[in-house]
Amino acid sequence: MIDIRDLRDDPDRVRTSQQARGEDSSVVDQVLSADETHRRALAEFETARAEQKAFGKKVAQAQGEEKQSLLAQVKDLAARVKSLDAQAQEAATAREEGMRRIGNVVMDGVPVGGEDDFVTLEEVGTPRDFAAEGFEPRDHLALGEALGAIDMARGAKVSGARFYYLLGDGARLEQALMGLAQQMAQEEGFVPAIVPNLVRPETMAGAGFLDAHADEVYRLEADDLYLIGTSEVALAGLHADEILDLSDGPLRYAATSTCYRREAGSYGKDTKGIFRCTSSPRPRCSSTAGSRTPSPSTRTCSGSSGACWTPSSCPTGSSTSPRATSAVRRPVSSTARPGCRRRGSTAS
Repeated sequence: MIDIRDLRDDPDRVRTSQQARGEDSSVVDQVLSADETHRRALAEFETARAEQKAFGKKVAQAQGEEKQSLLAQVKDLAARVKSLDAQAQEAATAREEGMRRIGNVVMDGVPVGGEDDFVTLEEVGTPRDFAAEGFEPRDHLALGEALGAIDMARGAKVSGARFYYLLGDGARLEQALMGLAQQMAQEEGFVPAIVPNLVRPETMAGAGFLDAHADEVYRLEADDLYLIGTSEVALAGLHADEILDLSDGPLRYAATSTCYRREAGSYGKDTKGIFRCTSSPRPRCSSTAGSRTPSPSTRTCSGSSGACWTPSSCPTGSSTSPRATSAVRRPVSSTARPGCRRRGSTAS
């Protein structure tokens, strides 16, 4: 979430950033108004509270009619203190709710686009012309089911639509890929992490999931906890309410977790198969969706939700620039196959 001080310092830039993502820029003015109301009410509350304490000492020393007069004033002052406190809290709540609707500032030069509108920065190798070869490639789901590695039918039988089993080599492949990803991330300076699957409301809210995306999350009412939809939620809360020393550079974590989300609003879309690729970005930086320049042995392939590292042997692929429409406070799901966004390189 953007810092309120940055919003005060340069509201026009934040408005432009909101507009670039196709989001409501009027929320900036709403937040600034709520912030001004909060600061004014808080200052008045603190002044009235100090006056109330001073009156308390006078009342203790007064007698007779003077004391009765002071008690009446104390009563009125107490009501004013209570009202100002309520105003300050109400304004603070409105400010925080509005702040969660504002994404990190999109850096200059980031193109605006939709799911099918991205800018290709680089293509590696030459895509195969399967039509010319008379070969029809199959997607990862068809291959996985043919090999007995993925079982969607039994997943739906046991748990409903969009659930699946990974069996045999499919299970081993996922474990190997997870291990490889963690190893590569660690080599790039990230700290591997396995995070809690349940978080408190303030952590879920801080990651941007309890406003526009509240209908996508699962809540355990009896415990007032939420199931995470991505490991970034738990990572976002890892250092909450801490003062960090970043003199030696940013703290970097790479996490894996089970992800629970309803995918509300995606029904009917072409989402066949199993996939998920997300990136947790650095604060105040939306140009790279949190990626960093990889070593020569790796290649960054940016899908619609961030950046994935893939080995240099990744088949013919193209790296694409992140888009302003992928708000960094709330990464969206990727429709790319695991590994990287590929063109004409589906394995058979």
